[in-house]
Amino acid sequence: MLERAGALALLGALALPFTTWMRWHYPDINESMRAVPLFIFTSLAITLGGLFLSNWDKPLGFFCSYCGISTLFTQTSLSLAMAHWIIVASALYIVLVNLLSIEIYRKLAVVGLLISATIQSIVALLQLSEFSFVTYAQKGFVHGTLTHHTFLGVFLAMIIPLASMLALPILLVGLLTSASLTGFVAAFIGLVSQVKNRRFQIALSVLALLLTCYTFWNKSHDSLYSRLRLWIGAFRDFDTSWRFLLFGKGLGSWFTAGYLDIKDPEQVFYQAHNEYLQLLYEMGILGVFFLAWWIYANRATFKSGAVIALAVCCFSTYVFHLVFLSVTAIIILAICKNQKVKAQERKEIKCDDILSPALSSSAYYL
Repeated sequence: MLERAGALALLGALALPFTTWMRWHYPDINESMRAVPLFIFTSLAITLGGLFLSNWDKPLGFFCSYCGISTLFTQTSLSLAMAHWIIVASALYIVLVNLLSIEIYRKLAVVGLLISATIQSIVALLQLSEFSFVTYAQKGFVHGTLTHHTFLGVFLAMIIPLASMLALPILLVGLLTSASLTGFVAAFIGLVSQVKNRRFQIALSVLALLLTCYTFWNKSHDSLYSRLRLWIGAFRDFDTSWRFLLFGKGLGSWFTAGYLDIKDPEQVFYQAHNEYLQLLYEMGILGVFFLAWWIYANRATFKSGAVIALAVCCFSTYVFHLVFLSVTAIIILAICKNQKVKAQERKEIKCDDILSPALSSSAYYL
């Protein structure tokens, strides 16, 4: 694999001088001569990096390579920056999956997340009292240290299904103070999915529904309606050409478009507030295919309540476009993947391992 990657890198280096004739978006010839070859070489390096990562995770590695290739057609600095972050995040995920296969590190990761979530919940409670040493949230919404109440709600929602009964109450209180409908719904769906008893599952679902109605019924629904208007407007603006549907408009294209709220033109949505829709818009059906392939390959991981909560949050928040939320999500995915793998290993008992001692002892007496 390294030999092939080296051969491709050598070929790219030899071809690099012939790229200086390209102008792309650089009007100045000197700038073009410097920037375009560097852009091409970096894109190819990301593509090769994705192929290298495919040795450990094929769908994830191929998706990184696809992102690297797509930057050559998008040709914007934002698309290249996003491709950088995608391959770095993918490499981090693969490293953590291998590290957290060791039980002591996996337990430390869970404890670290619970401590972090507990601190955020305490800071959120302090913000309600307007203590001078805690930054008070605007419009009465607490946010911990995460700058926005929705981000706090999503952060807690992803961690709550991993919490013990001792830590769960303080995290749920922090979630309620965040006043995030997205986080609230995601957390309870994650918790309900972990309950095995059918009656208790129904009772918890009814309780979650009643709490949702009681907590959010009288609150402003402008954020929800704005998202719905945004998604409907984006679908209406979709280019129906085969090239767009198959490959999308490229990484960062949603941010560049900057969709406006129909009823509030001053509000610009630089993110789709829906990771699945934004993936389809920017990377097309091919990008969605890689996501579906990765989910299928890791389907055991998606039985975890924390991962289900993460998947729900992605419907109305841009989790993987914020570094602190995306890194938290990567840690959770690595933890849950190893938990499911270990559980499967415990369940798998080979018949040969059981029968071979008995057969050998029988053969001895025969």
